Amino acid sequence: MASLRVKVYKLRIDNSWIDQGTGYCTYVVGSEGESDELMVRSDNDSIVLFTFKVQEKRKYQRQQGTLIVWSDEGGQDYALSFQEPEGYIENTIPHVDYQQESTEDIVLPAPEMSNLSDIATIVTGITSVQKKDCLASYIMNENYIDKLLPLFESFEDLSSTDDLHLLYTIMKAIILLNSTAIIEFIVSDGVVDGVMGILECKCICSERHHQIVTIKDEAIMTKIYQTFRIQYLKDVVLKGALNEFIAASLRSMISDNHVAIISHVQNDDELLTELFGIIQYEESDKEKKREAVHYIQQLCSLTIPTQKAYRESLYRSLAPYGLFDIFNISLNDKDVKMRAAGLSLLDSIIELDTCLVRSYIIQQTRQDTNTKHLFQVILEQFISDRDQDYKCQYATMIKTLLGLSDHMSSGVSLTSDSLSRQDQDSDGFLPVFYERYALLLLQPLLILPTETVDLSGPMKPLILSQSRTDLILYISDLLLPMVRLHGFRSKHLLFSSNCLSKVVQLYRCNRAIIKAAGLRVIKTCVELVDETYNRHIIDKNLLQSTTRLLLETHGSDNLLNSSCLSLLEFITNQSSKVLAHYVQSEFGSVLSTLTYIDTFKNLRRKYEETLGTSPLNDTEEFPPSQTKKKQRC
Repeated sequence: MASLRVKVYKLRIDNSWIDQGTGYCTYVVGSEGESDELMVRSDNDSIVLFTFKVQEKRKYQRQQGTLIVWSDEGGQDYALSFQEPEGYIENTIPHVDYQQESTEDIVLPAPEMSNLSDIATIVTGITSVQKKDCLASYIMNENYIDKLLPLFESFEDLSSTDDLHLLYTIMKAIILLNSTAIIEFIVSDGVVDGVMGILECKCICSERHHQIVTIKDEAIMTKIYQTFRIQYLKDVVLKGALNEFIAASLRSMISDNHVAIISHVQNDDELLTELFGIIQYEESDKEKKREAVHYIQQLCSLTIPTQKAYRESLYRSLAPYGLFDIFNISLNDKDVKMRAAGLSLLDSIIELDTCLVRSYIIQQTRQDTNTKHLFQVILEQFISDRDQDYKCQYATMIKTLLGLSDHMSSGVSLTSDSLSRQDQDSDGFLPVFYERYALLLLQPLLILPTETVDLSGPMKPLILSQSRTDLILYISDLLLPMVRLHGFRSKHLLFSSNCLSKVVQLYRCNRAIIKAAGLRVIKTCVELVDETYNRHIIDKNLLQSTTRLLLETHGSDNLLNSSCLSLLEFITNQSSKVLAHYVQSEFGSVLSTLTYIDTFKNLRRKYEETLGTSPLNDTEEFPPSQTKKKQRC
């Protein structure tokens, strides 16, 4: 027989169905007098999930066309929910005697103190979807909830605990009928207080919230209050008591309301003008500005579960009114939650619509304003924020804005030509960054004290706090793709700021991870095989510090030793002769004492070959007998 895809459910003691797994159901005919079976195999690995004996006297109820419900010998209720439409089930499971569930109307007695127990038994004993729908219709048609509310006040006055518990059981069962009409009714004005009281919770749902700006549409205001109450009902009142069906229904109601609220707000020009005007007006009360920022952040957070296009539409709708102005307030706020919300929102916007943020930064840079620029705020918070998670988030945003996120692999050496092509593909943001903000990004590195690093003798250590260490690591990681991808712009930045001379100062730090970070930057510059970089390295004598770093490893089998050797191996085999000539002429005598690897023998051989041929134009500046005195770093 054919197999049909099904989901297996089991009824819990609290009358909620729990998912037991998904698979394919097959009707297996018994042999030699054995009972037929319903067998369900997993749709992942074909393992048998369940086997149910088919009994002729057992009652199998057919519900909603694709559901079969029955009880086993022990009284345990099971249900199979078939994916296929009505009509296929009988063909696959032909010998099951189906019974259609009774559709007679369900009637509840008028609620009184004397019959609450009977009412509770009725409403909690209904398990089928069809009967639940009938009961829900009856409750709404008869205004049954309105009849229950006065009893609550009476029982509270009498301190009748048992009756209050029965009333709680009834109200909870009514909510669990999974009726949208009932949920909307119980969270409406005039009803929600009594319902929450019955559910033994302090009601906060009817409180009128302070509005920073007024929404004049009453229907939207109703949805706002309704959403808050449903959320409170789901997350507080009935937390842990909801099955997956009812929880999904509540989430769907909340989501639909969010869509309606957002659609209204983003198209309400009067409201948005008033809202953002509070932020932009210099004389506005500081606390009122914070409330406006909080309002906007909450509005944007409603779009988190929605599709990408919907979120992008909201951001672009709010941008002309001053969306990015809020971050100068939220990212600098003393309240941790406000900063976290602002950072999360900005991160979401940058990830979703990087071009929108870049365009705003370019436009803001061109304007003459006393307000701090957005990218300046990002960089300052990146440098000053001591929270490791926030710092990491800021670093990620900077990478995305600079177009570095997709180019972080370090295994590929890029040529000057490829870098030039990438520069031509930039959208106008990079010139603004390198002209206005790049030095601010490098500032923590540029302010490091400069000390002489000789090949031998004492060396003054560089002491960094943990927070400063983390910051230097992030900056170093940003420098790597900047050097590879931003061509002449990053090159000019490094040369004009003397940044590489500061990078080799990291070798003085007692933290190996910082030394390795500095070495990666120098190695990246060398691997470009760019003569201007080579000349700069020689002019500043940057490899003297690297040689000292290698000597201090004492041939140990560790990361620093391997990285230093890898750099010198590259200079020997792939770099230009001018760089190899410089290393051998300046540090050859010291490196020749390191006999545990052949790299330095090969370097000397290459140096001697250079001497035996006509000198290159680039090496004429550095004849072996007249080597210029270089700066010591």
